[in-house]
Amino acid sequence: MFGPLVETDPVGQRESAETVLRRLAELDVGELSEADLAGHLPGLYRLKNLIDAAVVDAVGVFDGRKQHTLGGAWTTAGWLAARVDVSRAHASTMVKVARQARHMDLSMDAARAGDLGFDKLQALAAARGVSETTAKEFDADEARLLDAVARRNVERGARALRNWVAAADPDADDVAHQDRDAKRKVNLSTSMEGMGFLDGLLTSEANAVIGSELEAIIEDLHRNGLSVDAQGNRLTAAQMRHDAFIEMAQRAGASSTIVEIRRGAKRRARETAAARDGDTVDDAATTDDFGGEDLTDGATDLNGEAAADRGTGCDDAGPAASAATTGAAAGDPDTTRDTPDDRTRECDHRKLRRGSRRRREGGLHR
Repeated sequence: MFGPLVETDPVGQRESAETVLRRLAELDVGELSEADLAGHLPGLYRLKNLIDAAVVDAVGVFDGRKQHTLGGAWTTAGWLAARVDVSRAHASTMVKVARQARHMDLSMDAARAGDLGFDKLQALAAARGVSETTAKEFDADEARLLDAVARRNVERGARALRNWVAAADPDADDVAHQDRDAKRKVNLSTSMEGMGFLDGLLTSEANAVIGSELEAIIEDLHRNGLSVDAQGNRLTAAQMRHDAFIEMAQRAGASSTIVEIRRGAKRRARETAAARDGDTVDDAATTDDFGGEDLTDGATDLNGEAAADRGTGCDDAGPAASAATTGAAAGDPDTTRDTPDDRTRECDHRKLRRGSRRRREGGLHR
């Protein structure tokens, strides 16, 4: 049953709210301080939660009355798509949520209070609507599920609900999982210019794994100063995802990655500065400034490989020192540049291959 108050003048209430909302929309947010803007945004989303709850309530009653037939529409979603500025897909989603929400008293109370956003409400409704079994189990367990979703972000809350569905109705979950699994795909096509077009559909498990890995790599790129281009312009989110995707593929292949190259360049710069000043690079200087990762692995003798590197320009003195020696002999003017040369890349490959072998032997290879 619905719990909102019954207003004798809904049109007047809506017009009054519209007046206030219009004033908010006309506010010059560019004049707000950072602190005020940081508080303004969550407040706006809370108001949006209230509006979304009111829409869900209204759509639920409208659909329950089959009022769309009076206007000659086949479905409520079709009626909405023809009369308001939403896509057919959005209208269909709203109807599905509204049909479940009519039986989700606690969740709707939270939404009407502004405490539950539409994305979380949609995830709860989807879990309830999987089958008759999940509907019964949800009604008996709504308070606990609502609390679990409220304490998590949207993605983690949806994942928790998928786990709950798997336990509440294993048969229905198996069918849904098989259907999702059958639709999985990844396509990579190439243009005449060699540019790639990547699209696909990932399973929920694959999406969770790849999504979290990409986020971690993006943070790694940012910490290592790789979130700007050569002119110092900040990369877009899409460009960062592209670079993180390439970095992920290179790490999987244990090849030389841009993060490893940047870390190596920083370490070599410290060693060169220390050698010039006559100092010794201490333990703190061999730790990456951003990630706190030990960078001394290349000097460790693993199966004799480090020893074998001596004399090839990949010994403990580092490729920079070796390149400087050979470059000085050849009169190379580019020996002091920061960009790694071919010898440096070869050394990075050797180090990464040793690290990859060590992870495999230790059972930690991804």
